[in-house]
Amino acid sequence: HFFAAPYVFYCFTFFGGFLCSSHVLGAEMAGSRVASAVVLCLLFATAHTLTSADFKILNISFSSGATYSASTAVHSFADITVYFLVTAPGGISPNDTSGNAATLALDLPHKYGDGGDGYSDEMFFGVSQSSSFAEWPGSELGWTLYYPDVYPSSRLSAKINGTAMLPYLYVGKIRATSATMPTKCSYPGIYNLTINAASSTLQPCNRHVLCPELNVTNVTFTSNAYDSFTNLTFTAQVLYYNFYDSGPTTDPNNLMVQLPLGTLPQRYQVSSSSSIAFLSGQGSIGVTGSPSVQSSSSTSVPSTPTISLALVGNSASLTPGTTLVVQVTNLTTPWGCNPNGQYCLSLGHLVGCTTLSQEITGCPVLSNLTLSFNSSRYGSVGSIANYTFLIKNNPLYTKGKYTVTLNFPVGVGFVLANAYVISLPLGRNETYSGLTQIAYTSFAANDTTGTISFALTGVNQMQQTSSDIYVPPGQTQILMGGISMPSTCAQVGPFVMTIGAFSLTTSPVNVVKGCSVLSSLDVAYTPAWQATYVQMDISFIVSQYDLFIDPIRITYPYYHGVSQNFTVSSSPSDILHWSINGRANPNITVYRGLSYSIVVNPSSTHAFCVMQALSSVNISTGVLLLVGTLYTDGVTNNNLTGGTLQWSVGGSTPSLLYYQDCRHPLMWGYILVQDRPRGLDFSSARFGVRTPPTGAVGTAFADQLNNYWIHYDPIQFYTNGSGASMTETAMAFTNHNTGEPWQISPYPLFLSLVNVLLPSGDCSDLGNLTLQIGPAVISGHPASGVFYCPVLGNILLRYSSQVRGAQGVMMNLSYTVNYAPLVPQQLQVVTVVFPPDSGITLSPTAYFGTVNGDWNLTFAGPKVTNLPGIEISISQVVTGGTTVAPGQATWLTVFGVNMPPLGHSCSAVGSHSVFFGTFRFSAQLEYDNLLCPSVTGLEAQFTPTSNQSATTYVLLSFNITDSMDPGIIVITFPSTMNVTTAKPFNLSRLGWSFDPALSTVSGTQLTIPILGGPRLSSGWYQLVIRNVALPWGNCSDLGLWGLQIGPVLGVGNPALDVVVNCVTPINLNVTFSPDWEQGGTSVNMTFSFDIDCKTPLWFDQRDSSSISVVMPSAAGVRFGPRSTLLSALQGWTMAPAPSVLTPYTFSQGLTGGPQIPACSHTSFTITDVYLPNYCVDPGLWEFRVGIWKYYGPPVNGTALIGCPKIVNLGVTFQPPVQCSQLVTATVTFDVTTTRLRAGRLQMYFPPASGLIVWPFARMSVPPGNWVSLGGTKAAIVRTTSPGINVSYSETFAGSPLEVGTNYSFQISGMALPCDNCTDLGPYMLSVGGWASAWIEPPDNILLCPGMLTSISVGVLPRAPPRMYPNSTLVFNFTAPVCHSWNVLTIQLPDGFTVSNQLNTTIVWLVGASTTPQTEILGSGTSTISVRSLINTCSTNGRYSIALSNIGLCNNCNPGEFVLTLTNCGLTDRSAGQAPPIWWCTKGLGDATGTVVTAAPMPQGCTPCDACRVAHQDGSGNPVFSCEDGRAKFQRTQLDSGCQIPQTWTPNLY
Repeated sequence: HFFAAPYVFYCFTFFGGFLCSSHVLGAEMAGSRVASAVVLCLLFATAHTLTSADFKILNISFSSGATYSASTAVHSFADITVYFLVTAPGGISPNDTSGNAATLALDLPHKYGDGGDGYSDEMFFGVSQSSSFAEWPGSELGWTLYYPDVYPSSRLSAKINGTAMLPYLYVGKIRATSATMPTKCSYPGIYNLTINAASSTLQPCNRHVLCPELNVTNVTFTSNAYDSFTNLTFTAQVLYYNFYDSGPTTDPNNLMVQLPLGTLPQRYQVSSSSSIAFLSGQGSIGVTGSPSVQSSSSTSVPSTPTISLALVGNSASLTPGTTLVVQVTNLTTPWGCNPNGQYCLSLGHLVGCTTLSQEITGCPVLSNLTLSFNSSRYGSVGSIANYTFLIKNNPLYTKGKYTVTLNFPVGVGFVLANAYVISLPLGRNETYSGLTQIAYTSFAANDTTGTISFALTGVNQMQQTSSDIYVPPGQTQILMGGISMPSTCAQVGPFVMTIGAFSLTTSPVNVVKGCSVLSSLDVAYTPAWQATYVQMDISFIVSQYDLFIDPIRITYPYYHGVSQNFTVSSSPSDILHWSINGRANPNITVYRGLSYSIVVNPSSTHAFCVMQALSSVNISTGVLLLVGTLYTDGVTNNNLTGGTLQWSVGGSTPSLLYYQDCRHPLMWGYILVQDRPRGLDFSSARFGVRTPPTGAVGTAFADQLNNYWIHYDPIQFYTNGSGASMTETAMAFTNHNTGEPWQISPYPLFLSLVNVLLPSGDCSDLGNLTLQIGPAVISGHPASGVFYCPVLGNILLRYSSQVRGAQGVMMNLSYTVNYAPLVPQQLQVVTVVFPPDSGITLSPTAYFGTVNGDWNLTFAGPKVTNLPGIEISISQVVTGGTTVAPGQATWLTVFGVNMPPLGHSCSAVGSHSVFFGTFRFSAQLEYDNLLCPSVTGLEAQFTPTSNQSATTYVLLSFNITDSMDPGIIVITFPSTMNVTTAKPFNLSRLGWSFDPALSTVSGTQLTIPILGGPRLSSGWYQLVIRNVALPWGNCSDLGLWGLQIGPVLGVGNPALDVVVNCVTPINLNVTFSPDWEQGGTSVNMTFSFDIDCKTPLWFDQRDSSSISVVMPSAAGVRFGPRSTLLSALQGWTMAPAPSVLTPYTFSQGLTGGPQIPACSHTSFTITDVYLPNYCVDPGLWEFRVGIWKYYGPPVNGTALIGCPKIVNLGVTFQPPVQCSQLVTATVTFDVTTTRLRAGRLQMYFPPASGLIVWPFARMSVPPGNWVSLGGTKAAIVRTTSPGINVSYSETFAGSPLEVGTNYSFQISGMALPCDNCTDLGPYMLSVGGWASAWIEPPDNILLCPGMLTSISVGVLPRAPPRMYPNSTLVFNFTAPVCHSWNVLTIQLPDGFTVSNQLNTTIVWLVGASTTPQTEILGSGTSTISVRSLINTCSTNGRYSIALSNIGLCNNCNPGEFVLTLTNCGLTDRSAGQAPPIWWCTKGLGDATGTVVTAAPMPQGCTPCDACRVAHQDGSGNPVFSCEDGRAKFQRTQLDSGCQIPQTWTPNLY
């Protein structure tokens, strides 16, 4: 689709990443052969895709008849034509970016030679002939060219003159003249076309562009026999173009034959006697010199034999179609008849090749090789090997250079050192008819390589003669003697036989026979204990054949026990320690070849890393000094903050690695990498049974020996890749009578070894046992091959106390040792690890008590580790002791364990671990939870007496809320008690043992050490203490008691710790006389009280020799300066004066008096007491008669002092109308309890009500006969702070207001709120220090208009039309309160208008006797205000008003009318000091109504919306018209449906 020429076709072929395009263009290629079409390549590259390049080369072609140059001196010229396509959407400009003329250039390939091999430039423009662009793009658009470049050059370029752009998808053509053609037919190179700044390249795909080709049509031989002389003849034809002999300056320039690639003897051989020559067709082409031969003698490295002659180089030529015949003489054919591949003939640069198959004939075919031995029993010596094979098709000539090689399997035990040839195949020759023995020479046998070789003798020549010996086709054999058989019956092979170039192979075969079979392998150890030298008994069965018993080998693999997994945890606050399996930064040991899982508990602060080199940090500054190296070989999930790290430890893992926190380098430890230990240690092992003769060492075969004896060297111990093994290699089992090797018949047998050491510390599976006896081998997993490590059973873990907070606790771990003994010498260290997160810690002086009975521990003491959350442990080195045998029960103890502190959660304690050496055992508490008891409900009772000052017993009862272990008991008594001689008496309810002699007293604390006892469950318990002394004179509450059991402290105030025989005053009354009103002075105060019924009150100098009083200062009652006792306690005598006298304290001594019986009443009186001017809670009073005290409120309580109360507060306003600006408030109240004295009166009004106290407010009528003090003493204060304080206050004098009388006063000069018609809020009245409560009177509601309701609007005349100008609107509504408004504002809907002649025609009150007068205050276009001149009330609140001259709207839906009531008037707020002001206040809300009429309004809305008032007739009546389109009609012209009659023609007006 790029060209209009009818003969364009495209052919695309993909190969090697290129796209090849062949174009045959009708005009340029007319008369040429299609075969000469130029094949070109477009390289796919990002820079040249159609979406980004400016243009693309489509095709390159040469002028008709173009051919390559005959030589560098004899040039051939051709025109080069290039077609291209513009792919830039913007086209291509003839100018560069600076506006200068752009360049048009064509670059030819610079050098010809594959890979830039230094050949000189061969394609030029301007050599001998001038070159130019005969055709160029844009010529039809006005482009012209000029040539500034100098030639010859590989580039032809010109500058472009022009202005037009080459448009998008433009197909351009360039023809460059007189380009020299290359002299070689090799790599064609890349052509480059440049237009302006854009370029495009194209590379021909065919290596023979413009070059001839050489086609080999035939290859023949004079002899096809293998390993013989032959001549080789090539027939070839020149195609397409002339061939030129360009001479010695062109390389290569030879006549050459290449033979197939191969190695001797499967390859042709050329020699100095070989030659090459033209036989015909060469024309003037000549050759010179001697043949050059290349032929390798290697039998292993493939090579290509060649023979060549140099061409004369006389520029002679061969035309297309010329047939050449070339011959090579004296070649040697290969020894085999396999297809030999490609034969090539070269003429200069022309190469033609062909492939032949089966070109060699007369070869024999060797097959069906079998091998047998006359004695195939294992270990046989001097066996004969019989090689039998088949020769087919042709005889096998021996030829003197043929070698026979026999290959045996290596490493299976064949011994060839004594081998020899017994017989070779019988041969024939054509001279003699009889059979001839084939001879051999150069015999060699090698056990290392497993080969036997020898050369066949005969005539060493190429051509077969009648004297040559050959083996005719058929079955034949080779016999070899002196071969020793292997000592194993395993399948061996393959076996290989090679005769010259012919090779035969057998499959692996069972050529070794007679081996015994071992079965039923088992093993047992006695005793079967780890780390112990044991007897090892191996049992097995021999079957099928007699068994030679030399050698004996026993093998166990290396340790392959279950890989240990590690659990890693950390603490966010610890940057020094990892916790690994409960230990802090322990050394970790891993074995090469095993796999491990390291489980890292999640952490937000630490990252676990396996390191090859540690990171380091400056300890003092925390600065990182060196970044370490992670170890990654076999490690998955390294650098882990949580999850599982998997590690397969490789065989080359370094011996020392590290683990480290990648975020905190000081958290690290060692990883020790070791080879796996041996499964068993045979280093001291020996056979265990000795039999006669004396001095001979027998085996487990003793029952089978009879008259045989055994001589052998000591057992050798091996540590190889198989693990642990022992081998008897020098055993010689000899028949004493015959001297023959000893063998055993099939039989169940066993053998024993002693001093075999079992592995220590791990009782995992040892793996498979391998037993070899002579050639027989058995490997299996013995069912009885079990040995044991010690295991602890019946584990019981207890603490002497599991109570939270207990210190210095003993841990006891008892257990039974099972399966294997615990040997102290093997274990080295004993360690107990406590749960690190349990809160348990160890005292720094913690120590082991008993360890397994009598085990001795190092004198240096234990190592104690206290790292909460990481490791809590105690460990100590074991130095000796008695082995604990299996089945023996034992124990260990640790002292100095501290339970978690008080406040720690009462969760499970967790798992403990005990290590005996490497053996780890887990232990769980019998009761795993931490005990968190509390001591509650503490109660104390005295027995047998509770009299004051008595010595008695105390019974303490208490409740324990959780289980409790025995612990020291500490009792804290109240401070008033004397416990100097107290001792524990009875703890039987606890069941704990104690020694009273060990108890101690310090102050009021009794400490009781506990020697032992059971764990208490929760519940109530008691204990008894003797020798407790009760206080004197204190029968009140003794105070707090404390009971501590171990770390648990209980504190309580018992109810039953009552000391009896104490006097108790009760029922206090305090009275005053003669006046008990507030403010009284110098009155008498009497304390009257009862003596309780327990104990009478008598005079005693120790406890009742004074009367004391302490009054609360808040009550306000004070003692005067002359206060003294007036009377005391029914005639008790008094000291002459008080000993203590302050305003609130009084004390005066007593000198004697009669007994006051129990359950009696008494009193005392004090003079000169002053009462307060206020009434408050009297508080707590205290008085004492000696030590007997009363403390509490008086029984008469708040009636102690007479204080008046203001109640029944009421407030009314006159007038009570909302928004009234001059009103008078009347306040009424009552006085109760006692008289109210005159003083400062303050009236508080509701602060948020909107009430106003004007500055001119006055109290017009005070209460009672009170009069204002006047002047500054009156200090009238008027306050109006809305929301804060609205009040009036003034000071008065006068007679007290009596109880039971209603009083009132008036305050004038106030204003009422305008927007509050609800309850105004609470009021309060205070006089002096007495105040009423905040009261909301029921009668302080204002009179307000409220919402207008029941609004209706009527229109007159009835049913007026739209836009009627003189209608009258009548409004009917209801207002709820009379006298509350005098102005009505009416808002008309949109479209209504107010006429200048607006007036009110009538206002009336429904039910009123008179009609009020009204006036229009003002109006707008749609607003009217009407004022009532006579304020007359409607009896039922219903009103009506009519407004005339209102214009109606042009709308059938008139909208809403809004009516608003206000109250306006003149007010003097200055008390005559200024003119009155006009004020208005709006009502509480707007009234809204819609029109309600009996007839439609305006007229014409129904049924015809088009009707309107057109004009008035002569009588002033409205005339209506309707509009339909552009015609107007009189209303009378419409039918009843307001429709135009069908038969009527409208009149236009």
